[in-house]
Amino acid sequence: PKAEIHDESPPEEGVQPQECVNLCIPLDGHGTPDEVKKLEDVECTDQFVQVYRTFDQDKGCDVKGFHIEGRATCPSPTEDKLALFRKLKAGDAVSGELMQALEWIDKNSPREGGEAA
Repeated sequence: PKAEIHDESPPEEGVQPQECVNLCIPLDGHGTPDEVKKLEDVECTDQFVQVYRTFDQDKGCDVKGFHIEGRATCPSPTEDKLALFRKLKAGDAVSGELMQALEWIDKNSPREGGEAA
């Protein structure tokens, strides 16, 4: 019999602290190829969403926050969308679902010195 599935998702098996790196993800197909990069490996301009993550004993990778160059604070999306960002690894392709989460962050992040577009 299958083990019961609980909503408290346990950490992904074998998540290593070094896998929980900060990421840089292209918005709107601006990265070629369209893939998730490690923040320190690439210049993260305002065409990218920066994802700050930390290793958490309970959750595996935990998302600390998002940043887009030239924006005030970026809000965090809903829990189901955050789960996408927890699982990402550098080199992953940007999925359609991830793109939607990025667009949501983009839309809801006011540009500095102005209203949200």
